[in-house]
Amino acid sequence: KRRVAMCQLLLMNPDILLLDEPTNHLDIPSSAVLEDALLEFEGTILTISHDRYFLDRIATRIVSLGIIGLKSFPGNYSDYQTRQTLAEPGGRL
Repeated sequence: KRRVAMCQLLLMNPDILLLDEPTNHLDIPSSAVLEDALLEFEGTILTISHDRYFLDRIATRIVSLGIIGLKSFPGNYSDYQTRQTLAEPGGRL
């Protein structure tokens, strides 16, 4: 059902997609098909995901919500991790 719903949604060609954990309950081949479809998508995608591989392929900006509020970082999840590591005490940022 989830795969069919996602296909129907993508075929509607919306301006924005709001996705909450889109790769949950998908097998690896299905996740790859979804990622490829999202890479072709011309609109805006706002997603919440713990899938780091997915975020590395899809994300162009990471927004982090913490105690001090929202922080926005350009790039994918690996870029975000690098910036976080450098910003830690003793880091270079």
